[in-house]
Amino acid sequence: MALAVVAVRSLVAAPYAIPSPSMMPALLPGDYMIATRYPYGWSWFSLPGGAALGERAFGGGRLAGRLPERGDVIVFRSPADPARDLVKRVIGLPGDRIALSGGRLALNGVPVPQTRLPDLSVPVGAGRDCPQLRRRIVGGVLVCAYIRHRETLPGGRRHDVIALDLSADGAWTVPPGHVFVMGDNRDQSRDSRTPAIGPVAVARITGRAERVLMSFRAPGDWRSPASWRNAVRWERIGQQP
Repeated sequence: MALAVVAVRSLVAAPYAIPSPSMMPALLPGDYMIATRYPYGWSWFSLPGGAALGERAFGGGRLAGRLPERGDVIVFRSPADPARDLVKRVIGLPGDRIALSGGRLALNGVPVPQTRLPDLSVPVGAGRDCPQLRRRIVGGVLVCAYIRHRETLPGGRRHDVIALDLSADGAWTVPPGHVFVMGDNRDQSRDSRTPAIGPVAVARITGRAERVLMSFRAPGDWRSPASWRNAVRWERIGQQP
């Protein structure tokens, strides 16, 4: 039975908890999502504890491997800590030139279309401590009003991004065998823009995020079933990131 569970989690699908706000609004802290293993093939990084052995002994190859598409939300092993899984969105493929300036993304010299959306209101404390100027009272609840835009990547894939200060500018070129990933919450994401992560080797990709299985605002009191019901964000169940 244990071997069957390991095989399913390594080769078919596995659940993941979202602990940080780096992928808001697509994924929120307290979300539990399912990621499939097979869309991009398998490498030694797909196996529990197999990352270090596989990379050292067998290199970075993949079985039945293929590249993600721009806009896919992927799970990958952190270059800084191979035992840690990270979840980010693919923005650039091998050879792409990525530029970010004043909150505007450009791919290969072409600005990515961006549409301003209504601010995203998130209760203060659910995402991050909010600057005073962005605080609002909505329905008697103190919320942080996140600036939100919708980006349309080449190929037509759309996703929403949020930002408060739009300060992380830079330019990068994606090397062969790598993808460039970013969090949708641009100001609160450590991703390919940071030296600790950088462009992600395709061999490190372990799955594609598919749907939210369950989502909790806060842990419920185990002694009170009513608190369990109120803690669940029912509207998020089944959503695709």
